[in-house]
Amino acid sequence: MSQWKDKLEKRWDQGDYWYNLRHCAYYEEFEKPKIVYPDISERSGFSYDINAYYTNNTTYFIISKNPLYLLCLLNSILINFYFKMLGAQLGSKGLRYFTQYVEQLPISQISESYYKPYEILADYLLFLNATEERRQEFKDTIEFFDRQIADSLVYELYFKEKFAEDGLYPEPKEYLLEAVSKHLKPINYDRWAELYWKKQIEGNLTEEEQKELEKLEKENIKTIEEVYKALKEDVKTRELIEKIKSHEWVKVIEDEG
Repeated sequence: MSQWKDKLEKRWDQGDYWYNLRHCAYYEEFEKPKIVYPDISERSGFSYDINAYYTNNTTYFIISKNPLYLLCLLNSILINFYFKMLGAQLGSKGLRYFTQYVEQLPISQISESYYKPYEILADYLLFLNATEERRQEFKDTIEFFDRQIADSLVYELYFKEKFAEDGLYPEPKEYLLEAVSKHLKPINYDRWAELYWKKQIEGNLTEEEQKELEKLEKENIKTIEEVYKALKEDVKTRELIEKIKSHEWVKVIEDEG
């Protein structure tokens, strides 16, 4: 490159040295927990990264103050249904998740006190979906937390006024969120994921780290199984989900999803 040094030294976008481009002003953004999603997908495929991965030009990422809440919304059947009408189609199934479409998605703003249930559910689903073996072993549990609990909470969030108008709810209120919140217990997903991916990528853990990983694995599974059992047996929760799923708008969305 030395043959062009004179010209390169005069560039307006020069970095620290004549052969550098200017320093990227937002490197630190890549280090933050972020939502990552592919350019092309058959349906919503938003994932969560806490390991500071960099992505190529076929994936995009979103930085948010409440990424786990946003993750639940973006992966819901309701938002997927809406995006099909909004985004660019690729044949009969594929969708292009261009920023110009994703940024138009209607994200409901909620009070700080309502974030926690969504965050806990997101942690459950991230943990359960982390390996193929776990996805098979806990297939029914994943389906329940994802399609029954999380999706129904999103329907309630967006349609509670309509539910009240049509007589399903006495008033536009988060009845299901209140019922579900009584049973939800947090797990330590972040530390488990840190250790798990360190083992996968670097190939080894210290003896203490391996013991901690195994301990977290058992504790997280135990908590999730307890919550799953409690929610399945909760009559109020079942009744509210049945009401939500019976609404005509929800039926249309579920049939399309």
